[in-house]
Amino acid sequence: MNRENEKTNPENIQTENVSEEILQNLKDAGCDETTIGCYIGCCGCGQDQVKVLKKHRRCLLDKIHEGQKQIDCLDYLLYQMEKEQRKKELEDKHE
Repeated sequence: MNRENEKTNPENIQTENVSEEILQNLKDAGCDETTIGCYIGCCGCGQDQVKVLKKHRRCLLDKIHEGQKQIDCLDYLLYQMEKEQRKKELEDKHE
């Protein structure tokens, strides 16, 4: 492996400048090894670290929005099915 790959491979990035608490927080926030590697690679440059964290936050928020859209679709389908069921029950009562 050449030196350039060593720098970009998150497994090879030294973590001695990052506390265990920060590493655990990144893991708890759902950061994968690549994101953690980028964060660590930016050590000493707070603005770049903020960019990495904001990018991860946007990804998480996009997943939430996608999930909410799916829930909305299911809610609409359930509403339509329940509406149809009520209609059928009313028709059955009047027969």
